[in-house]
Amino acid sequence: MNKPRTLNILLVDDRPENLLVLEELLAAEGRRFVRASSGQEALRYLLKGAIGLILLDVQMPDMDGFEVASLIKGNPATRDIPIIFMTAISKDEKYALKGYVGGAIDYLYKPLSPDITRAKIQVFEQLFHRQEDLREANARLVQMNQQLEDLNMQKNYLLGMAAHDLRNPIGAIAQLSQLLLSGIEGPVSEEQTKFLTAIRESSDYILHIIEDLLDVSKIESGKMSLDIQPTDVHTLLARSLSIHRLIAEKKDIRLELRADTRTAYLYLDAVKIEQVVGNLVSNAIKFSPKNTTVVVHAQEQNDQLLISVKDQGLGIPKEEQYKLFSGFQTTSVRATAGEKSTGLGLLICAKIVQAHGGAIHLQSETGVGSTFWFTIPVTVAEHVMEADLPRGREYSPFSTGLAAAEKNDVSTQAKTILVVEDDKVAQLVVKKVLSRLGYKALVTDSAEEAIDLLQKTDVGMIFMDVHLPGISGIEATRRIRKLPDLAKQNVPVVGLTASRAEEEIDECIRAGMNLCIRKPVMVAELLKTLGA
Repeated sequence: MNKPRTLNILLVDDRPENLLVLEELLAAEGRRFVRASSGQEALRYLLKGAIGLILLDVQMPDMDGFEVASLIKGNPATRDIPIIFMTAISKDEKYALKGYVGGAIDYLYKPLSPDITRAKIQVFEQLFHRQEDLREANARLVQMNQQLEDLNMQKNYLLGMAAHDLRNPIGAIAQLSQLLLSGIEGPVSEEQTKFLTAIRESSDYILHIIEDLLDVSKIESGKMSLDIQPTDVHTLLARSLSIHRLIAEKKDIRLELRADTRTAYLYLDAVKIEQVVGNLVSNAIKFSPKNTTVVVHAQEQNDQLLISVKDQGLGIPKEEQYKLFSGFQTTSVRATAGEKSTGLGLLICAKIVQAHGGAIHLQSETGVGSTFWFTIPVTVAEHVMEADLPRGREYSPFSTGLAAAEKNDVSTQAKTILVVEDDKVAQLVVKKVLSRLGYKALVTDSAEEAIDLLQKTDVGMIFMDVHLPGISGIEATRRIRKLPDLAKQNVPVVGLTASRAEEEIDECIRAGMNLCIRKPVMVAELLKTLGA
């Protein structure tokens, strides 16, 4: 049922008889009239209520209609109310022009023609109600958008929480299956190897989905930040290709790098740009047949860095290309070796590139191949303060101690590692890997006990979980850095954290940790950290 609608009309004339006649002339259902016999009285009424239309006499004592209109239009609260001037002055165009310049939307001459006056008021009444409808629709739209934003935020929160909670147990499955495949617990039969490989590959795929979900959650919640640092683009690209070369070789796909960059170092977020390049290269390999070539090309163009990845793969139908950067979308094109895809990678790439102020593009032809390329504005780094750091690892000034510990692999001290971790599976994996490499692991789930053990035992390194019950790993590291024994104070500390928040990583480094690696700690990352 439609609610009754009312148009409040303000009638302004210094003659009471004119007000009565005008109201009688315009009276109709859904109209309410407010009478004012002067400009001052009209302005007072405008401050009190919602007026939809003003009929304003021009000739009035004290303040004429033009002055009243000027004051109405000068007030933000009333300037949008339509004004129709009424006048018995000469019909000379200069008066009409003055009225229109003053803010009027129409001009009526006295004596008023009843039919014309009613017709014009009816038109303005219809316009008023349409504007009301639009305002109400817009308010509903704003409310719905807010509800959708709230729901989206809740979705991102739930996705982030679910992915975060799933990451460690799935990571444990991947780690333990990898340990079994390595033969650390004894020989593995061919059939067992097949099953364990399937478990590891499936868990790796789920971990990949989890990482993508966490990235999307972070991006959509506006929490993605860039760490802009001087970066050797050629090294970044070479490192990315080296990571994917083994997978490419399994499919007899050649990877080529062509870098035409004029300067060695450019300012950008190396980790995130490598993530973009890695995703594009991975996709190119995934959708390319055997005995083809994937070319990665980097060049500088007018303060822009352009990086392209060109393959000789299956190509993407034109009518499906719009799906690629939307997220949770897949095309009819299937990977040449049955590889899986989350449908999130290109969305993440696009968001990272956009955060750099750039854009990502695609050119593809079915049966010929695809070229994905992106451009980002860059600034030349004239002075490089630090050497490139390995991807995904955060360093502090204490890292020199870590390097020394890695080299000193013959002493008992260097062979003893203190592991502070309250997760039993993580304890098991780290302990097994350390044992396999010839290290002795002292394991505790308490920061207090870890500090006590450190003061009683010579250790070469500490693996410190950031989120521990009681004293956190961050606070424990601060206390270690204040120990009176200089040797104990400078023992390298490697933080273990499941968080993806840069601010937490920064806090770990400020507390004195040498570097942080993200959980679940994979065997390869552990080996890299130990320098094995």
